[in-house]
Amino acid sequence: MEDQSGVGLLRTGGALDVLDVLKRPFGVLRVVAWVFAIVVFACISNGARCAFGNDSTCSFGVVVGVFAFLAAMAFTVLEAWSPHMTSLHTQKNIMFAELLFSGIWTFLWFICFCVLTDNWRRQDQKYSYLGDCARAAIIFSFFSIFVWALLAFKAFKRYQTSNSYESYSDPNSGPYSTGNATESGDAFHSSPFSVPAGAQEGYHIPSY
Repeated sequence: MEDQSGVGLLRTGGALDVLDVLKRPFGVLRVVAWVFAIVVFACISNGARCAFGNDSTCSFGVVVGVFAFLAAMAFTVLEAWSPHMTSLHTQKNIMFAELLFSGIWTFLWFICFCVLTDNWRRQDQKYSYLGDCARAAIIFSFFSIFVWALLAFKAFKRYQTSNSYESYSDPNSGPYSTGNATESGDAFHSSPFSVPAGAQEGYHIPSY
């Protein structure tokens, strides 16, 4: 499928590498998501210490960031591999998976931002070297909400476009769809050996 909609529709046929994917709107957003995720989970677990002093808060932030990074990488690789996928159904499943994941992670980034902000508000180390890391994690988790929301929106538009493409290319809806030729009166589908109705009475089998 060629990308005619500007939303990064997966294509079949032709060569497509990862660098080409990263130049597209989806690729740029994924790179931004990578960077934000790295900043968040790196700042939360600064060395062997957690910037927020709470194991459950730190674990939650790290898990959200790590899975966001891995998922963005996985969907980029799948899109780079899409020219080798001949099944439209498989490509649509990938689009839906990215739509679902992006929507869920938009919500999780919002929860992460709220949890980190509330936990940091209770800390007494606001002016220590860990304070900068904690504030960076909070800021970039906030930015990640909008990045993943935009990824979800674009994934939805692309999935919607794929449905339109599938309907357009359905062979059963085209001008060559099969039908009952006899009922439609199509002369090209009548039997070549049929006897005309008006010749039934005077027709005789020739004798040899």
